[in-house]
Amino acid sequence: MTKLDNSNPSDSTQGIQNQFEFVEAWDTQENAEADLPDEFSFGQFNSSQMGSARLTIEFAVDNGLEVASIFAHGKSNFTKRVIDRSEEKILVLKISPQLLEMWPVVIWANQADYLRPKYSNVTKISFPNDGSKKWTVPRSLNDLTDTMLDLPSGFVRAQIHKLGLGLERDYRAIFLSISEFPYIDEIRITEDDLVEISGSIYILGLRRFDALRKAIGGIRRKYRREATEDIKLLTYSNLQSSVDNALYPAQVRQMKPDALFELVKLGAENRTSNDRKAALNVVRAESKELVKTDPAELLKLRTEIELVTLDELIRKFEEMLGKKLKESQWQNFFEVNPFILSLVFAYPIFKLRGHASVGGIRIDGSGEKITDFLFKNIRTGNLALIEIKRPDTTLLYTHKAYRGGLYRPDGELCASVTQVLEQRFQLQTDFISKAYKSNLQNVHPYSIHCIVIAGITPESLDEKKSFELFRNSCKDVFIVTFDETLAKLREIRRVMGEQNSGMNMPETAL
Repeated sequence: MTKLDNSNPSDSTQGIQNQFEFVEAWDTQENAEADLPDEFSFGQFNSSQMGSARLTIEFAVDNGLEVASIFAHGKSNFTKRVIDRSEEKILVLKISPQLLEMWPVVIWANQADYLRPKYSNVTKISFPNDGSKKWTVPRSLNDLTDTMLDLPSGFVRAQIHKLGLGLERDYRAIFLSISEFPYIDEIRITEDDLVEISGSIYILGLRRFDALRKAIGGIRRKYRREATEDIKLLTYSNLQSSVDNALYPAQVRQMKPDALFELVKLGAENRTSNDRKAALNVVRAESKELVKTDPAELLKLRTEIELVTLDELIRKFEEMLGKKLKESQWQNFFEVNPFILSLVFAYPIFKLRGHASVGGIRIDGSGEKITDFLFKNIRTGNLALIEIKRPDTTLLYTHKAYRGGLYRPDGELCASVTQVLEQRFQLQTDFISKAYKSNLQNVHPYSIHCIVIAGITPESLDEKKSFELFRNSCKDVFIVTFDETLAKLREIRRVMGEQNSGMNMPETAL
């Protein structure tokens, strides 16, 4: 056997800046006695801070077909630990006419995962022969280069000595995404559009891969253009406009057409609070134009917003019912959401005050009566008072039933009724003074409506009967429970949902 002298300047490998030292070892039955090189040095490692990998190529015959197996060897120079794998045979490439298999590894010797799989648990990439062509089994370094050039676009083909095996860096996200499946250890590239999993193998059709590759390339080109524009604007603002604003007036980046459309396509989970506020501002600014151009869509948007708001209100109400909260917390909830309180009235109302003083102040300054909410009828101006208690307010004294399974009202409920009646009395007594000092207009104490929101509807039939008999006998005070108020919210949501699902408004509808 003859060892080729790599120092010869005329050798075809002279001058290649390489990070691999290639060694070919011919060991086939057919060529055992042939005068072929058993070792070949391909370039020399010339960058000690990055390390090198020595490749050996071995040949064998499998079922009458020649198979080339390429192994990697190397010594890590990672700063925290040095691992000598020079004597190991790490299979990185196996080529037969019917199948090309590669095991991409990290090639930089100064990295902790040197000669370890490049794509996590995905260790092997295979390219089966579909019958249209055969893989060329390399018999020299030039043959190996030619074989790699037959790989699909997107794979490292011409510079494996610099980049190693696998995908070009721009497209590595494809394999990294597949590697998120913890049980996948092989990706098989086929000549079709398949995307499926078979055991531990992820089958990726070449047409699908190529479409992904082109889409990724388009995204990268787009953002490179935008980055170039941003850089131009940055340098313009700092080097031209800042020096001579008259000649070079300040510029701002222009929004691209369909930028909002692209933002919406990202999905709600990818939008920030600022994104949402900006979208609302756009709708507000364009509302008059939308009425003219897309009235049906604007009406649909309004309905959907109301439905979403109702859903959140119901969710919050249900959540609060499950907790033991103070009266003040419920009062604050209704203060923020007066719409809920409007549901207990049979006429349109308007909230005048929360925690309103209705009078009762004695000469020493004590005795002031405060109602939770003061409302008025929008059409007549008649006043209404609402007193808020808690969901756990006891409605009936159930420890001992009266004759026929009847239960008397609990003292806590009776006290609440008396309290709101006292508030009504004080308001009627001091109304003229209160209205004048508070500059209340178009309000009248004709027949002040009193409402108490307290407790939860009883469960048993006898208790329900007793509760209804009592509250319907209170001609001046209407008692409504928290769960009844929530039920009204749910019913409104149901009706609005049905109307929205069947909405088919004409183009000119508003």
